[in-house]
Amino acid sequence: APDMSDAPPPAVVVAVQPGDGGPVEDWINLERCQSDNATLVSINGAFDKLRGGYYPRIIFPKLGDCIDSFITRFDTAFYLKPVSDKGLSGWIYRVYPEPWQVVKQDRDG
Repeated sequence: APDMSDAPPPAVVVAVQPGDGGPVEDWINLERCQSDNATLVSINGAFDKLRGGYYPRIIFPKLGDCIDSFITRFDTAFYLKPVSDKGLSGWIYRVYPEPWQVVKQDRDG
């Protein structure tokens, strides 16, 4: 392996799908990857699960600490999620810093 000891710190750190479908430690490790001067970008991070209490603190205390100290500082730059209820379907949509939108999907697509 090449010697990286003289390499400059990264300007951007990209994490793809941490925690979603894998171990919850992925989110905790994401905090460890954060550099003081780097921008951290997470793609498909499933942060809505973390912010919504999907993982109870009593069972996941280390993850709860990570949410409080790290995950709550994230801003969602792009969000798109399908929703359906009572025969209607559509999307919850947002591009930061614009407001949240609900878009109804027509039967024709």
